[in-house]
Amino acid sequence: MEDFKNCKKCGAECNADFKFCPNCGASLEDDKCLNCGAELMEGAKFCFNCGAPVGSSAEAEEQDAVAVDTLSDKGTEDNEHSEVTAEKREAPVRKSLKINSAKANFIIRIIKNAAMLCLCIILFGLSFANIFTVKADNYFPSNVIEGVEVEISAVDIISIMRSTAEGKGAYQKYAEEKSELEKSLQSAFEDDYNDRLGKIVVSAKTKSLLSEYVNVYLKYALASEDMKGGSMYNNIIIAGVLCLLNIFFASAMLIVSVISLVSVLLRKKNRVSKYLYAMPLYLFISLLILFIIKTTLGSVGMTVAGAMVATLFFEIIALILTILLVVMAAKGKSFKNAVPKLVSLAMSLVICGCLFAPVLNARYDLVLDGKSSSKEYGVSVDASGLLTYLPPEVAEEFENRLEELIYSDYMEFVKNAIGNLSELSVYEFDKSAPFVTSIILYDMMAAIGKYNLIGALSTGYYVLLLVFLLFGAFAVWTVATLFKRNNSANSLLAAVLVFIIVALACSIGWISVLNYHLDGYDLSFTVGGGLIAAAVVQIITFIVTGVLASALTPKKRKVYIELPQNDEETAE
Repeated sequence: MEDFKNCKKCGAECNADFKFCPNCGASLEDDKCLNCGAELMEGAKFCFNCGAPVGSSAEAEEQDAVAVDTLSDKGTEDNEHSEVTAEKREAPVRKSLKINSAKANFIIRIIKNAAMLCLCIILFGLSFANIFTVKADNYFPSNVIEGVEVEISAVDIISIMRSTAEGKGAYQKYAEEKSELEKSLQSAFEDDYNDRLGKIVVSAKTKSLLSEYVNVYLKYALASEDMKGGSMYNNIIIAGVLCLLNIFFASAMLIVSVISLVSVLLRKKNRVSKYLYAMPLYLFISLLILFIIKTTLGSVGMTVAGAMVATLFFEIIALILTILLVVMAAKGKSFKNAVPKLVSLAMSLVICGCLFAPVLNARYDLVLDGKSSSKEYGVSVDASGLLTYLPPEVAEEFENRLEELIYSDYMEFVKNAIGNLSELSVYEFDKSAPFVTSIILYDMMAAIGKYNLIGALSTGYYVLLLVFLLFGAFAVWTVATLFKRNNSANSLLAAVLVFIIVALACSIGWISVLNYHLDGYDLSFTVGGGLIAAAVVQIITFIVTGVLASALTPKKRKVYIELPQNDEETAE
């Protein structure tokens, strides 16, 4: 039986004849002074017998020199000795390369974590910035401020959202504040009058006062009992909750990025960097905020401010950086295995973009501005065209109104609205038709009277909000498990497709009901391209990523193993 001994460094069991551990490369010889042969004390740097530094030997160096000279003059005289001396000469070089590689990796880790920290600081600041732009003359009718825009921050929206939960006393309080601000604005306009130009030039101070007025006006409007359950009421609440999430994620990402960088600098094990993979969800929340503004808050004169666009820009950069961090951290793994998941992630952003496109089209067969022949005019309605979900209290209010107005009355309103459109010029039609279309949709809903049915169909809009959130969850899962194959991500994609199809079905069902009652009114509705494109792109995503995954996955090879033959077969 062979003798074995254990490596002092890693504990591996090694052959007794081995001089170095095959597992870790450590010397298996007893710790002896190379100069005098005395046994060294554990941890000693110098020999207690001769004082020579541990690991050095004048005789060994002379023998190495002689061996090198002999090899150069006489060729390979002693192969075993030449291999030892060559190994001794290469050892310092290998050690130097290893040290340089470690330093380079350390610097790269610092750079990537510092870059992520910078992005998180920017995103944290932008989460408090102005993300809405509002035309002031929508709230303070005056020729003086025509064209003046003020900005509302995410914090303002959260404050406005809070007003929806306040009691009846809040409405009176905001009414008084609004009245006081109106007086202050009138005084400010007088101060801003420019004698040289002969007109009022709105100053920065007045603009700030206008911003405060818009905030108070929205709180005043939403605190009213008449606004409960309305489209603006519900969507301000959604926007406020999303702004809260935006600030929460920005704060969490900032904290994680700081801890991650500090861990790298202190050379500690980085246990929190994996949470940076939540960055994609942060991106999709911002897309959802943009979706809310684009589709629903436009009715109150809100548009996207530059800070919101900047937020999306830096979040996309952060998403790309996060993916790069995952790729760089995946040592020894093929990048091609990640291609299907990266394609799915890119396509999910495309699908979210499709939902910004019109989901409802209104077609008018009208004669505008005295034209001699009729022409079909189209108006596109965004996702808000699916209407807002009707809570029970609103449905009850509609039921009560039926006692005063009946189906024919509402359809008369629809007919008059279409007639008013026909009297407009082409320019006027393009400007006012979307707003009139929304009024027609509202009157149609009231005319039909099946509020619970319409409410169920109109949930398609909120289904689209779930699509955004599911895509965010899918994106986080994709980045966090970029080089792993798991069916959970595919399940999330399937759920997204189901929700898109449900929204499409809701739209088709609702449109069918509307067109049935609009027969003979020179108006019809069709499904817009946004939902159809989203469903098509999602199906393509399944096909493309499935094909890529199968094409890039290494094929399994069959291995045939010959079984040992028995003695009889061997003899034959």
